Amino acid sequence: MMPNPISSLTSTTQTSAATGSTAERARLTRDEFMKILIAEVSNQDPMSPLDNKEFLGQLTNLQNLESTSALTDTLKTMNKYQELGAASTLIGKTITGTADSGNLVKGAVSKVVVNNDSISLVVGNETVALNNVQEVVAS
Repeated sequence: MMPNPISSLTSTTQTSAATGSTAERARLTRDEFMKILIAEVSNQDPMSPLDNKEFLGQLTNLQNLESTSALTDTLKTMNKYQELGAASTLIGKTITGTADSGNLVKGAVSKVVVNNDSISLVVGNETVALNNVQEVVAS
């Protein structure tokens, strides 16, 4: 008896969805949907293939999922640049915030640093994530 690829993919998707973050679940859902669609088309019964409406419906769902994913990625990129612009306006201003080390820091921002997807402000020898800024005072 041949293993059912759709059942194994579905259980993998359910496990991933239960344990991953929201972003991971969204990414896995898209990838798993594509795998399921390919497995379904590859393993369909030649004597009883999908009808055209069903197949077009699945392709439309796939296209909608890809379009939504691309839009989400674009919005994330725009948000990152907006945060970078906001952070750059803080250069030379005095901030109070919690540093990455956990210390409360107060001082003038000397520069903005981008590490992966996080934006941090440099105050003295400490870095403060933009979302950990508690107060901004014009210098």
